[in-house]
Amino acid sequence: MEQLKNFVTLKTIDNKIEKITNDYSNNKRNLKTTDRYLDNESERTYLLQQLEEKFNKEYDEIVDEFNLEFKVIEQEIAKNAFSQKIEDDGFAKNVLAQIKATDNIVDTLYLLSLKTMNLSETEEASLASELDLIEEASLKKAIEKHREAEAKSILKDIKYHLSKYGLSDRKKLAELQGIKRNYNPNRRRNILEAIAQSKQTTRSREI
Repeated sequence: MEQLKNFVTLKTIDNKIEKITNDYSNNKRNLKTTDRYLDNESERTYLLQQLEEKFNKEYDEIVDEFNLEFKVIEQEIAKNAFSQKIEDDGFAKNVLAQIKATDNIVDTLYLLSLKTMNLSETEEASLASELDLIEEASLKKAIEKHREAEAKSILKDIKYHLSKYGLSDRKKLAELQGIKRNYNPNRRRNILEAIAQSKQTTRSREI
């Protein structure tokens, strides 16, 4: 799933699910087709059952690992989102005042983008908390001066430099909610079971 790429630990666990599923499929196919058990089909059946039980046990453990890691990430994001301390919002208010007063919004935003590369933690947190208002005022001014595209480009850079603050947390939380809605760690096993059921139904009809 594309969204998992932004959560390395979840992606790693998903890779483990993919690996054991592929290994199980290959081992099952080999057991079913090998000539070794032509004279002892009961042993083949027993080994297939053992293989399936081992696979399901390992799969369940990895699904539990995924669900636990998901909760840990979710709680960490929530913790970070509400733990930012802004001791002084004067920096952001000063930036907003300059943006409203400037006659050259693009140059003002460019200077701000340079400044964002060397801010104190308090300044960064302050700016991040007021970024929506700063962006709104900047775009309003830029539209008046017919320089909206340039302003949007610089604002994008500013957002990038501030991405480790609440804006990033909100984005991560939204992506996590998307994973919760669209990603099912049992999906690969469900597919295998559906294929097996389909083959069983086909054989039953042929009989």
